[in-house]
Amino acid sequence: MDDLENTIALIFAFISSVVILIYYLNPKQSNCLDCNSVISHQKENRYSITVNGEENSLCQKCFNKRQKQDDLVAQNCSCCSKKFTTRMKIHEWDIGSKLCFLCSKCNRKGEYQLKSNFQLIEVLTDNFIQNNTGVNSLREYVDSSNIEIDHQNDLNSQEWNNFIVKTTKFPSWKAMEAKAISELYSKHKSSIIEELCKST
Repeated sequence: MDDLENTIALIFAFISSVVILIYYLNPKQSNCLDCNSVISHQKENRYSITVNGEENSLCQKCFNKRQKQDDLVAQNCSCCSKKFTTRMKIHEWDIGSKLCFLCSKCNRKGEYQLKSNFQLIEVLTDNFIQNNTGVNSLREYVDSSNIEIDHQNDLNSQEWNNFIVKTTKFPSWKAMEAKAISELYSKHKSSIIEELCKST
């Protein structure tokens, strides 16, 4: 009886060895999918990835590289669709409703077009005035204040600040101006990104 059990155990061990040998002779199991290096058969150095429904092996270095790539804030440039790598700088553009991520080349093009100075009429648009006051335009709003405004510096007066506090939800003129500039910048950046996308 012992001979029969030993023979069965020996046959089972042989079959298991053949199966393991076949498994590890398969390049998909013994070579890294990314760098094609031979992977140690020790379990702690072996990682796997499913590609097109098939299980493939990765070495630890390539697995870590893929993990870093997956952890990036974005995988592609929002303008030119260039794939980001872990070595590339990713530039974030906040355009109000969403974030756009640009490669350095698209960021340089965008910053070149980005204006830093705006006229008051561009900042306090009719749309902004309608949404934040009870009137339809900047001219109408200024006229309703009964404050003499000849230059943009006149808007920094305490009288104008008090008028803003009384007639809007803003705590000061500076807060109203900051909000208007923020909205304007978002729209300006959005239009630049649209133009960059068309040109690439």
